[in-house]
Amino acid sequence: MNKISILLAGLILVFAANAQDGSRPGSQVDTTPPSTNAGGGSAEDFADIAALLAGDWESINTSDAIGTNPDWFQGNPAVFNAQAGAPEAYAASNFNGTAGSQLSNWLLVPDVGFLDSATFWARTVTGNTFPDRMQVRFSDVGGSNVGTDPATVGTYDDLLLDINPTLAMGGFPDDWAEFTVNPGASGRLAFRHFVDVDAGPVGSNSNFIGVDTFSFVLGTPLPPAPAVPTLGIFGLVALALVLMVGTVLVRRKTTV
Repeated sequence: MNKISILLAGLILVFAANAQDGSRPGSQVDTTPPSTNAGGGSAEDFADIAALLAGDWESINTSDAIGTNPDWFQGNPAVFNAQAGAPEAYAASNFNGTAGSQLSNWLLVPDVGFLDSATFWARTVTGNTFPDRMQVRFSDVGGSNVGTDPATVGTYDDLLLDINPTLAMGGFPDDWAEFTVNPGASGRLAFRHFVDVDAGPVGSNSNFIGVDTFSFVLGTPLPPAPAVPTLGIFGLVALALVLMVGTVLVRRKTTV
């Protein structure tokens, strides 16, 4: 391959990585091949995001201004490869989720019942200089109420995990890392790409994150506590009468 061909290939790679569904200019490209184990029997390996969103998964954007790429989308191997399976087999969200400065992009997992624990892999761009943040939240009533803006979370008020809440440089793993959360309840789980300060295409925060190899363990709810019998008003009156009669009889015996 001559120098011109090498230069053209490099330009094509940079263009692909910085497209609408790519990372921000200047981001490093990670071409580490994914694991050949496509999920290892996991519940979801994200091979087809469009099919998931057409089914029971949901992508909801509550950013301050909806950007050019509002939904979670199929992973982009020009940025980095999947943790497992095909290179693009992961769910991704990027800075183009907002056209403003507050990014709040939700990916809701189907309601599967009593969720004892859930495990997934997540990462951002290699050597990321635009800090990212992701929350994992839980709603014990399920549904799709995630609030209406970046400051609200609807019924998803149970924060299970907050990756890089201070938006520190290097605070979000830039290689695939495994995480586990333990809801221990019936309800619905949600991933939230959440950068509420200086996000978006012109901000100094938010870039590109991926989620892969999601699996979960179902549990059995504890049986309800047995009901404690209550006397009610008539029962209390009857008990009082019994006590009064008993007291009178005892006094009579002691005076005989």
